[in-house]
Amino acid sequence: MKLSLLTLNLHGHQEADPIENFREIARYIHEQEIDLIAFQEASQLRQAEEVTGEIFEDNPLTVICDYLRERGKEYESVWAFSHFSYQQMYQEGVAILSRFPITAREERYISRSCDPTFTRSRKIARARVDIHGISVDLYSCHLGWYDCPNEPFSFQWRQLDSWVKEQPDRALLLGDFNNDAGTPGYRELVESGYQDCYPLGSNQPGFTVDKAIDGWKDNQKSLRIDYIFANWPVRVESSEVVFSDPMLSDHKGVRVDIRI
Repeated sequence: MKLSLLTLNLHGHQEADPIENFREIARYIHEQEIDLIAFQEASQLRQAEEVTGEIFEDNPLTVICDYLRERGKEYESVWAFSHFSYQQMYQEGVAILSRFPITAREERYISRSCDPTFTRSRKIARARVDIHGISVDLYSCHLGWYDCPNEPFSFQWRQLDSWVKEQPDRALLLGDFNNDAGTPGYRELVESGYQDCYPLGSNQPGFTVDKAIDGWKDNQKSLRIDYIFANWPVRVESSEVVFSDPMLSDHKGVRVDIRI
């Protein structure tokens, strides 16, 4: 069967109209019938009104799931708080949405730091989904930079890779890995046994960042730092970069359709 996958870094409520952007993303998910989605920088104001548990009214999951529910579509979700961001005003996390039942969920820090007041602390969310009897682990990933002195990518990647390999099931790793394609960090990842899905379905470069952004303030070139990886030789039907016109974040999104 075909699965549609989507990942996007949401830029943590820093766009001009984030709530409207979340609705536009929800419209795309609804119209395109996306099956599995991962978000990074899925943030909420610390002072916002609580909706359920740790999820607040301005959390992108609240806005997106409400939009989809109003149109007759129910998605299961996971949100994991990682750290405070932007003058400590926001709770920043990673998120997962699934059209299929989530049978297990887990969150772990992969950074050296587990301090939520430290903006380079990194937590990953895992959701095990049951796709008509096939079990797949979906990870929403936001990793640090290769040359970061106190939170290097290689340490975080080893923690994540070890976690994935503890699990018995197929795994899909979606997210912002903060390492451009072809660089040492990227090579470390694919040489650990993961398949970069995007180039298997497109001959386009797949750039997701085109300018200087938060975390890449000196950048002057196009980068591919947002990925969908599989730990098995998945069959890719198509790949594309989405949310580029108009931009809904400081990153573009990546969509990949696969067969399992």
